[in-house]
Amino acid sequence: MSIRCTGTAAGEFPADTAVLRVQASGRDADPGRAYRTRREARDVALGVIADTTVEVRAEHVRENTWDDVTHATWECELVATGTYAGLQEILSRLAAVPSVEVTGPDWRLSAVARQAAREGLLAEAVRVARREAEVMIGALGGTLGPVRAIHSGQDHRGVHEPRMMAADGQRPPRSLDMTMEPQLLELSESVTVEFGIA
Repeated sequence: MSIRCTGTAAGEFPADTAVLRVQASGRDADPGRAYRTRREARDVALGVIADTTVEVRAEHVRENTWDDVTHATWECELVATGTYAGLQEILSRLAAVPSVEVTGPDWRLSAVARQAAREGLLAEAVRVARREAEVMIGALGGTLGPVRAIHSGQDHRGVHEPRMMAADGQRPPRSLDMTMEPQLLELSESVTVEFGIA
């Protein structure tokens, strides 16, 4: 005989990774002007980014034409873990640059922080499942036996490799002063444990 119980644990963890998205775009009926505007805005953005140690990810270029207007866009994600001065510098310098849009930050846990949080939550979830099983078996006058099986969910998100870029050019002046405060992120884990009954 066996008993199967599910335990869940949740907690809040301070984010240690911030992500900004930078977009440089040009829109014009003349495709050459649209591409030139995008290139000039991208060069300004890359010049600012190159002065920092921020990781550049997910860089891509898009070009579309509709209603006889060409839309040319360059985008990337900027990632900083642990220290956010580089992102603050980028945001403050690009905030008022024409044809450049900066959004974020989005707060996340790094792979190391997420793994540490997950391990603690899994251990607590197993303790919760064990206590529940002990209460039920104890109410029946039995004794909880050894663990027969444990099942948990896994986080299979892909890890992106960083790409660094550099560009020449003058940096625009700071047009925005701000600080970045990491958010608290809520995580939870559940496990199902099957115990034997002694």
